[in-house]
Formats: sequence, C-alpha cells, structure tokens
Amino acid sequence: MGTPMDNQTPRRVEAIDASAVIEEHMIKFAFPSDDSRINIEQASMIPGGARNQNRSVLSHMREESGAVRELFQVRSLPMAESAQGRVVGLADQLDIRALARDARTMRELARRSPAGKAGEVRELADRLSLTAASPFIERARLGAIQLRQGEEDRAEQTFGEALKVNLPAEAMAVDEIARLHDAVFVRHEELKVKRSLPELFEANIEWIDSSKDGKVDRSELREAAGHARGDITASTLVRYLSSNYDNIDRGSPGIDFDDIKRFHSR
Repeated sequence: MGTPMDNQTPRRVEAIDASAVIEEHMIKFAFPSDDSRINIEQASMIPGGARNQNRSVLSHMREESGAVRELFQVRSLPMAESAQGRVVGLADQLDIRALARDARTMRELARRSPAGKAGEVRELADRLSLTAASPFIERARLGAIQLRQGEEDRAEQTFGEALKVNLPAEAMAVDEIARLHDAVFVRHEELKVKRSLPELFEANIEWIDSSKDGKVDRSELREAAGHARGDITASTLVRYLSSNYDNIDRGSPGIDFDDIKRFHSR
C-alpha cells in the first residue's frame, strides 16, 4: 500500500480532540444553563409548521431528556442509556423539514428586523436549527453514554448511525452542531481503528515503515503524520499508534506486528 490518498476528509477534523468535544457537549447537556431546544412558548413566534407539527413530540422529548439528565448526573448509566434510546425514537418522529423551513424563515426575518429585535430572532433560528438536528444530536448523546460504560462496539455503531442522519443545511450552519458532527466523525474513526488495529497496521506498515525493518518507531510516526493528512483512517491510525506507543512497545526499538497483536488482545 502506498502513501494514503483515499478516504479524503476535510482537514478541520484532523486537529479535533473528539473526546473532549463530546465530553464538553455532555456536560453542557447534563448541567444546562439553558435548554437549547425550542420550547412550546417560543414556538408561538413561528409562522406555521414547527409549532403545530412538533408540539406533542417536543413535549415528550423534554420529559424524557430531563430523566436522562438526572440519571446521567447520578451516574446511573444503564438507565440513562435506556431513557436516551427513547429520546432517539422520539427525535425520529420530528418533522425536520418543517423545523428547517421555519429556521430559514426566522433567519430571513432576523435580517429584516431592527437591531434590537434581530438578536432574539437569530437566537430562535439557532434553536430551531438545533431541534432540526435532534436525530443526530440525540444519537451522539446515546453513543457518549455507551462510551461512558465502556461499550465501544455499541458506541461505534451508534455514532455510525448518527453520521447517517441527513442533517439540513440550516443545522450544519450552526457552529455548535458542526463541531459536534466533526467530533462524532473523528471518534467513530478512532473506534474503528481501535477495533481493527492489527489489520490496519498490517495494511499500512509498508508506507509508515520508511526504514523497511518491519517495525515502526517514533520518528517514522512523526513523518507518517505528514503523509497521512487528508486520509482520516490513516491519520487516525498514526495518531493512535503515537498516543499509545509506550503501551504497545515491548522495549524493542519500534513497534512490530506481534506487539500490535499482544496489545490488541489485552
């Protein structure tokens, strides 16, 4: 295998500390200063769709999310996971098109509003966009709860399902959502690399091992990091090997395939 060129991804995700971003999101979720989901009273400002088509579902989501928060705070994670699964099911019942349409309407209204009112209208547009992203956000939270319990295989699957959600452009235009989406993308790749480490090491050692001695040392990993930019799987593999080097290395000058197999089987 040559220098990686496939599996291209935006460079912005390569520098993300995905675990930190997801953890920050979960802390803000569990200990909110403000609930970013659109509430029923604010929905009365919106002309049409979201208010009428999502009122009942939003009400049930608020109740279930409150239960998840309380369970997460007291570290009752299996019960939090079960409750969050119900939130995911409710999120899938939302009329996302109506929410996205109304978010666009509110952004257009904000542009035409006087300065004193525009900020409030933009905030409401952001809240609508966050709610439109609920099928993704709630799956991201479910995956985070699963990770807290060490359920890496299930979290990988859940994050993969989150990434399949077709987010409306109005949602991805909100920095908070775009950042969380990038973090889930990277964390999903990290979990895939960890699960398939021996196979990925064997498939990539040819281009990482510049000295051709069958081993990978720190300097080769530093060099490989430059070549791997733009390929998310390759860059994730190199970062994972670098961050776990001391745990993988058995005292020999470099990491070989046997070291990887021993480390992976622990």
